[in-house]
Parts: sequence; structure tokens; C-alpha cells
Amino acid sequence: MTLESIRPWHAWAGFAATSLLLPPLPFEVGSSGPHLAIVFAFAALVTGALRFGDWDRRFGPLETVAAALAGWFLVTSVWGGTSSAARAVLFGVAVYALLDLRRGPSSRSAPELERVLVWLLGLGLACLAWGVVDFLLQLEPPVRFAEQTVTTPRGILRRAQGVFYEAIQFGNVCAFFLLGAAAFAVRRGVGRLSLAVGVVACSGLVFSFSRAAALNVAIGLMVLLWMERRSPGLRRLVLAAAGVTAAVVGVAWLVRPVFVHIYLWRLGYTVENILADPVTIVGARLESWSRALAVLAEAPGRALHGVGFAALAHGDPPLIVDNQFLSLLAETGLPGVLGTVVLLVLILRTASRVSRSGDPAASVVGLWSLCFWCGQIAQMFWVDLLTYWRVLPVYLGLLAWADRVASERAR
Repeated sequence: MTLESIRPWHAWAGFAATSLLLPPLPFEVGSSGPHLAIVFAFAALVTGALRFGDWDRRFGPLETVAAALAGWFLVTSVWGGTSSAARAVLFGVAVYALLDLRRGPSSRSAPELERVLVWLLGLGLACLAWGVVDFLLQLEPPVRFAEQTVTTPRGILRRAQGVFYEAIQFGNVCAFFLLGAAAFAVRRGVGRLSLAVGVVACSGLVFSFSRAAALNVAIGLMVLLWMERRSPGLRRLVLAAAGVTAAVVGVAWLVRPVFVHIYLWRLGYTVENILADPVTIVGARLESWSRALAVLAEAPGRALHGVGFAALAHGDPPLIVDNQFLSLLAETGLPGVLGTVVLLVLILRTASRVSRSGDPAASVVGLWSLCFWCGQIAQMFWVDLLTYWRVLPVYLGLLAWADRVASERAR
């Protein structure tokens, strides 16, 4: 095998496939065990090093800030220990995907974005369909997962998790593909693939029982409606969305009526009280937020460097902050949280620019990413999303790929 025969993008294709379709390996390492996807990330790193001369080292603001932020997270792991360093490295996988698929050898050997887009939606359909089936049958998890259940009058039901460690992450993936199907439908027409992904993603969103993921979708759809307010395909999308929602809720009610009733009641209660009594909506998170602030109060100097990226969740006792910005403040200090805000602004700016591209596939990905990351930012106030290392490379890598295609089209 010659160096020219190596196709670096194959490693990222393998990463996406294994990350979305396979559970962790059944070994006692970390929260739920090691995952095969990390092998493909390492393969991408090796091929990138072998093809060092193929890199375009004229990094733009997005790549520069992302690389600097990953470096800072790794620096803060000095105070957090080995588990913090491991989490920082895993976050670096997403940043490397962004760099490689925008400026690296993978960007030069990749297939057409149109094919990748259809392939990724197909992967998402399989991933989410398994999560729905797993929930309906209440199968025994193959490895140790987070115990997240809903108590109903007819017993305890495990929330939909698919191949992921927790239901919230599965809900986040549902939001990603649901908004992707919506963007695909409004720009390219409501086809069988986008319709199937929309139905299954909407079902998975309900069965994940995640309010934060529902908020992600709600904000993303509002952005989509605003961006496409003059689009001739918007009416078809609205009709399709109404039909999908009605069908999903109707079928889910027939299959798991008690569960759906509790979920709809929970959403209604949240909407009704979000302004009138926000303390009840925040609930137990107030205690974890107070504990995170107490970490800074104990030593004010920690505001400069924190206690180490993702260190609170693996401390003794562990603390799940459930607010990405507050956890970054406590774990990585002001540089970490400010750097993350800048990175998010650059992601939105890049996605907005790509959504206006003359390349049809790139414009779909740009609109998809813009809607999703607007919702993602809102969800970050409720969930620590930057530790989702298995899906962040997919989110960022897809946008980077589309940005490269759009930039080449503009020349």
C-alpha cells in the first residue's frame, strides 16, 4: 500500500459509523467503557501526520480559536488529574475533525458532499431507529449505562438511550438529525429519506424524555422558519412537520400512552411555569449550580484556570453541573468560558455564511448547522454538552467539510 492510496476521510467515515451505531465495549474503563470510534480517530491522526505536507496551514479564525481552546482545556488538566486530561484529549478529537476536514488531507480526498449528506442521514436513521426499538422493547443494556428511568403507574420504564451512555445524549442526537431532516426538506424537498429521519427522530426525542433536547429543536425550528421565511418550500415543510408530529404522538400514544401523557404534561408544565415560577423548572440543578460556584468561592484564584476540564464530574464526590458555561467557569476559568463563547459565535457565523453558498449540498449543511447550533447553545444552559466526544466530531466535522466546499465554490 502506497501513501497515495490512503484516503484519510475513510477514518472519519469509520468514526461516524461506529460512534452512531455501536455501543461502548464491555470493559470497565471510564464511565461506560472504551469505544471503537477512538481507533478511527487515531487512524485519522496518523494519516494526517503522514500527509503533513498536504495541510493548508492558513487557519481561519474558527480553526485557530478551536485549536487554542483545546490546548487550554489540556493545560487546565494539570489541576484535574488523568481523568481531566483524558476528557480534554477526547474534546480534542472534535477539534481535530474540524481542522482535518477543513484544512487537512481529509478535506482534499473526500467524496462529494451530496453523497456524504445522504449517507450521514442514513446513519442517523439507523442510529435513532435502534434507540426507538430498544425503548419499546426495553431491552437489557449490553454495557453499563446511566440509570435514567421514568416511573409510571404501570411500572418503571428506562428512557430511550440507543447506543449512548445517557438519554440526554440520545435526545441531543435526535435534535441534530431532526433539524437536519428539516433543513434538507426545506431546501431540497420533502423526500422519503428526510421524512423517515424526521419521523424516527421525533419519536426518539419523545422517548428520550429530554426537555433540553426539545428546547434545542424548538429554537432550531424557529431559526429555520426565520431563515426560510421567503422560501417556496417552507409551506411544504410546515405541512410535513405537522403531519409527522401528529403521527408520532398518535402512534406513541397507542404504544406507550402513560409515558407520552407524562412527557406532554412535563413539557406543558415547563412552558406554563418557565416565567411564572422558574425555580421549580430549574429544580435540583440549583443545588449543583450553587456547588459549582462554591468551588470558585473556596479559592478565587481558580477563576483564572479552574480545577481542570471535566474534573467536577469525576471528582470525589462527583458533581454534574448541568450548565456548560458554569461548569467551564469552574473547571477552565475565565479563559475557558470566554474562549468557548467566541468559538460558538464563530460556528454560527461560519454556518450562516455556508447556508448562503451556491453549492446546494453545502447550503443544506450550513442551514442545518446554524439551526442546530442555535438550539445547542440554549441547551448548554441545561447540559454539559462539550463532553459528548462521540458526536461532537460529527457536528463540527460536517460543518467544516461544507465550509471547504462552499469556499471552493466561491472561488
